[in-house]
Amino acid sequence: MMNDFWQTVDFCPVMDEVSTNVLAEQLVRILFDNRLYDIIHGKYNELISSYGGCEDRFFTVPAASYNASQMLRKHFDSCDRTGFDLPVWVKLKNLSERDCTKRIMIVAERPLRNTEAGKGFSLSTPFGMHTPMNEKNNEIVIELVKELLCKKALVYLTDSIKIYFSNDACNSKECYCACRAIFDFEMKRFNPDVVLAFGEVATKAAALQSFNLRFVANAVSDNPIQFPKCQVWSLVHPSKRTLSKVMEELDVDTDATVGNRTQYVLTNYYKKVIEQIFGIDKLEKKH
Repeated sequence: MMNDFWQTVDFCPVMDEVSTNVLAEQLVRILFDNRLYDIIHGKYNELISSYGGCEDRFFTVPAASYNASQMLRKHFDSCDRTGFDLPVWVKLKNLSERDCTKRIMIVAERPLRNTEAGKGFSLSTPFGMHTPMNEKNNEIVIELVKELLCKKALVYLTDSIKIYFSNDACNSKECYCACRAIFDFEMKRFNPDVVLAFGEVATKAAALQSFNLRFVANAVSDNPIQFPKCQVWSLVHPSKRTLSKVMEELDVDTDATVGNRTQYVLTNYYKKVIEQIFGIDKLEKKH
């Protein structure tokens, strides 16, 4: 049974400038051919109708149902495992888009796939946001999104590099160019007040800089990068392997259990960023 909180959440609602239809059209126009539109749009509708009750993290797409764009076809043909995460957005059901306090975009670096996804091309969502109750590996992000929603924010989650290639072709110039075009489209459409960028690659994208421009992201940022229309917070990626780095920055015992470290980082790092974003002096009690 879905947790009571997630029953109050509106998953991928139609908004003035963003909808599953608009996103699906843009994704297939740049990355694939039109045959994949029905699959992507259909998967969005399926996830919306089953939100919180879906237990599958990955969804395999039949190879015969699409072709990659000319720019990326050679990379798809050379990999036995590829993947794409559908951008998603959430808000509380009792809030209209205009009543949300902040428009916050969370930007991850790139999709990940493991043996659970199987071979071939698979779809999912950033940090498994379509199945929040089952995401133990992404607990920090799920809790962060929950905190933002409790502050009445509208939250959009996406990747800076959109496609996973098992041969690291996601680092190719062709992939960067294609993903840059989509990310720019997302920024323009969603028009965030705040961007939370997890990792250096995501920060480069969020700061609207070339992926090749040298930019060293601060692991624990005290201040955002201020732009005319939004703030960009450069944050350490919330994966288990980076927890030790954050703990070192915060001068905390790194021998603590992973569960304790996760909760400490959530409370003393990410929630402090939320405090500054919303101008809150004290943390509210955990929901």
